[in-house]
Amino acid sequence: MELVPDMTPEQLRAMADAMDAEGQRPGYMRTVDVDGIAVDVDMRVVGDIRTLRLIAAVDKGGPDAVQNIMRLFDRLFGEQQDRIIDALSDEDGFCSAQRFTEFCVHLLSEVGAKN
Repeated sequence: MELVPDMTPEQLRAMADAMDAEGQRPGYMRTVDVDGIAVDVDMRVVGDIRTLRLIAAVDKGGPDAVQNIMRLFDRLFGEQQDRIIDALSDEDGFCSAQRFTEFCVHLLSEVGAKN
């Protein structure tokens, strides 16, 4: 993850907004192709302690595993989630939890968040 020393979060946000206005992408945004689906990934989210805690909770399993998986999906994909689910759905329009989970594991591996 690219760090910019001595910049506050507000300054980083302003820089990102300016880059967006110029048609450039901030350095922390990355487009990853996983299983033929392009996903925009905010590497700040991937490296954030809250995301890492969710990954650890998912790995641990237990009674809250499904809730933690759903929170992790929401955190990683945000507004892209419906588009991804549609792309992963079968010809009848169903997206199995297993298929979606495998996709997420591949994505985390691709961005270096999970070994």
